[in-house]
Amino acid sequence: MKKGLRKAKWRPLTARLYDKAWALMSEIVRRVSKGICFTCDTRGRWEDMDCGHFVHGRKDLDKKWYRGQCKRCNNWLGGNLGIYATKLIECYGLQEVKEYQKYHPPIKWKVAELQAIIAKYQKLISEIP
Repeated sequence: MKKGLRKAKWRPLTARLYDKAWALMSEIVRRVSKGICFTCDTRGRWEDMDCGHFVHGRKDLDKKWYRGQCKRCNNWLGGNLGIYATKLIECYGLQEVKEYQKYHPPIKWKVAELQAIIAKYQKLISEIP
């Protein structure tokens, strides 16, 4: 093998499907935000936004808890979680946000579940104007 070239690392099917489902969900969240940051109301193109999330490290695919965020809020301000939390509480109420914040064991995704989510999200993307 030539120096500087790396062999692609093998990844399980569930990991590859999860990545595809995440990318689709991220696109939906960013398109629906219409380029407006959830935490600071900065306006831009949806393509330049991030898919911000409230609880870091959780591997769920429930778009309810994700919002479009500008790069500044999501990356440099660590998600701007104080404002993010306040706005989520306004949307869903304190009890629901507290419940979501509690520890939940990691989700063990099944191939069929991920395929169903991918199909659902592909359909949603095709319906977004």
